[in-house]
Amino acid sequence: MKIVLLLAITVTILTGCDRTLNINEICAKHPALCVELQQNDLCLRARSDLIHGRHNYQQNPTVELQYQLLLDAERYHGCMDNAAQMVDRDHATAEQRNRGHWFQQAHQLLQQLKAETRDNPSPLLSLYHWLRDKDRAALARFLAAEQQGAISGKAALTLTANYFIDSDPNKALHYLTQLMDRQVIDPKYDRHILELAVSSHQRLGQNQQALLFALIINDDIDQRALAQHYAISTDVMAAIASQAAEVKTLLIAGEFDAKSWKL
Repeated sequence: MKIVLLLAITVTILTGCDRTLNINEICAKHPALCVELQQNDLCLRARSDLIHGRHNYQQNPTVELQYQLLLDAERYHGCMDNAAQMVDRDHATAEQRNRGHWFQQAHQLLQQLKAETRDNPSPLLSLYHWLRDKDRAALARFLAAEQQGAISGKAALTLTANYFIDSDPNKALHYLTQLMDRQVIDPKYDRHILELAVSSHQRLGQNQQALLFALIINDDIDQRALAQHYAISTDVMAAIASQAAEVKTLLIAGEFDAKSWKL
């Protein structure tokens, strides 16, 4: 039996986003945020997220929202790429023939956002450009900031933990501990953070801690099968499950004290 982990190199920011306006209202008030995006039923979710992302960044131009905007643009770009390729050229409608144009618009937008952030000194954006484009100057900026202890913020801490997960799982756990200490972590929205904790502990041979976080992610896992796989007693498995339930409650409430738990 194997615990399957999906380790993403992107982190979606769910805080600080204003959804009080729908996309029709945003486009009516700020047409420049929508003009180069296709207007039909294609990629509705990705398009909506991108418009909201552009609006949020316009209202509050932080590094975190700029990073989120890059992720939104990537998803829209990927969706329009797929849509443009699913066209029967011999029997294409006018709308279908136009998909290539909208994909090119999405591509130009993503490249523009990358160009605008390529030399940004932010550790978060620097690491993004290393992971996406293998930009060595960006990697150097990120590593310098990391050595100076300048990594902060949920997105930057998570992406940094992901960066070190293979080369230095202890360091990855260090950043994950900062993320979870007295911070609200909801398994429903922050699954990627908990998956990183599972993976870090697995790489360090700390199976009981890995099991604890796996149970926080999914408390419906077959505990008996897990106990057999890791050769631990059912009593130990029950104790881990009890701890997992307690830690989960603390994380959701933002009351998890990483030092006292020493996970």
